Amino acid sequence: STYDFTSLYTKISHANLITNMEWYVDLAFKGANKKGKKYLSVYSKSANCVASHHKDTCAFDTNTFKALIKFLIDNAYFMCGDKILLQKIGIPMGLDPAPQMANAHLHKYEFDFQQKMSKSNYSVARSLNHTFRYIDDISPLNDNGNFEKYKSQIYPDDLELNRENTGFKSASVLEMQIDIIGDKFQVNVYDKRDSFDFQVFRYPSIYSNIPDKTLYNVFFSQLVRFSRVCNNMAKGPIKNVTGYI
Repeated sequence: STYDFTSLYTKISHANLITNMEWYVDLAFKGANKKGKKYLSVYSKSANCVASHHKDTCAFDTNTFKALIKFLIDNAYFMCGDKILLQKIGIPMGLDPAPQMANAHLHKYEFDFQQKMSKSNYSVARSLNHTFRYIDDISPLNDNGNFEKYKSQIYPDDLELNRENTGFKSASVLEMQIDIIGDKFQVNVYDKRDSFDFQVFRYPSIYSNIPDKTLYNVFFSQLVRFSRVCNNMAKGPIKNVTGYI
């Protein structure tokens, strides 16, 4: 089965996000502090935990790092016309660490649930060990239906999680269509734009001003992707590719 969060970035509570991010900071610095390293020093091409640092080095201790994260989350301003707006819920989509924050935020809930269930109901915790998530797309595999049963206990109510497929023999995930036929997985390319009621051009036109090298590289890279994703050679006529070349 496959699941997807509805508007993940725009529905994350700032208070919960800050709490979870601070947990990560404490966890990271805890290991460093045991070795006497109280600072994270950031250099031009690297970063290291150190016991002391030069006054001109960009360095953070636990509290400073937490303060920076909190400031970043609580001070996202946008200008619309002559109005300046403050975002009070959700992570700004254009923020550089937004994907990492969203990923870490969800992982904290999953980690806490697995920790709790490993002590109270080990069989359930073990059945969820083959649940995979990429940002907001979740794919439980052979979980005996436990993810569906416990998902409301894993994630907070402000994050709406919807199941994307019906049954247990067909699902689409990460632009792949996966079908169980007999005792094998058949994997094909999936594009939700195929279901649109209008034509979508996926490739640049050969008559455009785009350099030929770029144009053909787009096409060739897609052929490579198709060959890597699909595990079943098509028999019969090949469906026409929508778009220009």
